[in-house]
Amino acid sequence: MAYQISAETKELTKQCPYDFQCLKDDGRDMCSVKFMAKGIGLILKECKRHDCAYLFSLLKVNICKCPTRYELYKHYHT
Repeated sequence: MAYQISAETKELTKQCPYDFQCLKDDGRDMCSVKFMAKGIGLILKECKRHDCAYLFSLLKVNICKCPTRYELYKHYHT
């Protein structure tokens, strides 16, 4: 199953260095999410790509601020 996101979200994700790979291959290389922190981002269980422009670390916690990844988790819980 390929994932779908809104055009607005895709437009907000201009810095994606992976050409939206998460939408093309069923998210096999997506970081796994522990929980969604509204207004902050996604708190990650496991980070697969440490060179992502949307990844931030704070006190040993990895936070994803990617608009596309946020929408995927919100709508598909994946």
